[in-house]
Amino acid sequence: MTATTLRPVAAAEELADTVSALADRAEADRTLPAELVGKLRDGGLFAMGLPASLGGLECRPEELIPAIETVSRADASVGWSVLIGNTSAFLAWLPPGTAEEIVATNPCPIVAGSMAPVGRGELMADGTAYRVTGRWPFSSGCSHADVLMGGFVVRENGRPKLDENGRPGMRVAFFAADEVTVHDTWHVAGLAGTGSHDIAVSEVVVPVRRTAVPFAEPSHQPGPLYRLSPYNVLMVLFAGFPLGVAGRALDELAALATTKQRVGARHTLLDDPLVNTELVADHAALRAARAGVLDAAADVWDTVESGRELGLRQRAGLAAATVHAFDVARGIVSRAFHQAGASALFDHSPLQRCLRDMHAAGQHIAFSADSRERLSRAWLGLPVPPAIFQV
Repeated sequence: MTATTLRPVAAAEELADTVSALADRAEADRTLPAELVGKLRDGGLFAMGLPASLGGLECRPEELIPAIETVSRADASVGWSVLIGNTSAFLAWLPPGTAEEIVATNPCPIVAGSMAPVGRGELMADGTAYRVTGRWPFSSGCSHADVLMGGFVVRENGRPKLDENGRPGMRVAFFAADEVTVHDTWHVAGLAGTGSHDIAVSEVVVPVRRTAVPFAEPSHQPGPLYRLSPYNVLMVLFAGFPLGVAGRALDELAALATTKQRVGARHTLLDDPLVNTELVADHAALRAARAGVLDAAADVWDTVESGRELGLRQRAGLAAATVHAFDVARGIVSRAFHQAGASALFDHSPLQRCLRDMHAAGQHIAFSADSRERLSRAWLGLPVPPAIFQV
């Protein structure tokens, strides 16, 4: 259990100043400081997605989204690390006894890694375990994670084992931290503090019960969050991030605009009609994007909480609302950076950090052209080709 009585939003607000104060250190170290990880853990911010039956908080979207928004506003790298750490939600797809064994060793575990099936897992002769080898890039938070995921293609007798549809079977293994090697690869322009290095395993024996198929099988937990598709779980976790980063950019521009004068100008930026009208419009756009995300999440939550099945259009609508929030936020951050002028170019500028971090986050596969096309086809009722993450 966590060491605080605060709910996550209040805990995030209480930690915001500490997160901001350590932002430069996280950027320089390319990972979160250990003491900050401890404070976030104690504040319950890594337990929001974990099922209550496993000692987690199992938060509703209206609490989870603003908590991640608050931390992301303080520092994008921390916000991203927190949302990824809450992929502990995927422990819901493991057999309950196995998940309970994991949390008995690591209460409220921080999870990192990738479900992408770039590894291979040879089914052992007795059928009880896989011998897994693979390397997974972009494993945000891997240096402080307790449990790491790695997707793999199932092999038997040296060949891919086909599923009932004639396609190679895919599973996700859940490794203990000491089974994984972290390769220092994270030298990047944005989200530097997330420590999104490559992780690798070689011939690690993983019991079948410590693997799962989240993208094709139902979870073992009854909570509404775990009745969403894995893609939708991710989109709920992602949703607060762009709202927080864009909110920070608008705060920074507003503060700068009250004092900065362009060369040769007699008035501050705030007196510039282009700046002040754009600032107000962007505040309205961000507020609308936030309302859209919360409305879509509430619609989905009401459906699953009542025991009804989610429609494909509802699932696509939730994901589309998060994608839209990312697009709105990216535009806001870019405009704020432009309006700030040359002073935003320097490394010490929070606006420069917001720009780099927002654009780095937007490179995630969840916001790719392929994902957008799949969402559109799902929403319109058109056939959607099979993929790892179904809408």
